[in-house]
Amino acid sequence: MEETQRKALYAQLKAILAEYADLCIVYDNPGKYSLYTKKHVSMDGKPPDEQYFAGLRELKNSVGFYVMPVYTVPELREQVPACLQKILKRNACFNVKRSRRR
Repeated sequence: MEETQRKALYAQLKAILAEYADLCIVYDNPGKYSLYTKKHVSMDGKPPDEQYFAGLRELKNSVGFYVMPVYTVPELREQVPACLQKILKRNACFNVKRSRRR
């Protein structure tokens, strides 16, 4: 994937995630965009400072789209459309190489 294509795809996915920015704590760094939930949660009885929700990362040949609910709630993985199942890597990372245009 060419750098210009990757950057355009990153910008497109970032615009989608940015719609949820008001509900989250946002970290926007070059090549990395992260959303952390504002909701107070507990892990092993201890409240973490922040809880990762979703994010993007520019990779060498794709854009990594990370969605923690898919990892933490296994039932959600069953609801992921088949076309996205193909690009699901590891537990919560979608390696996106192109946008789907209608």
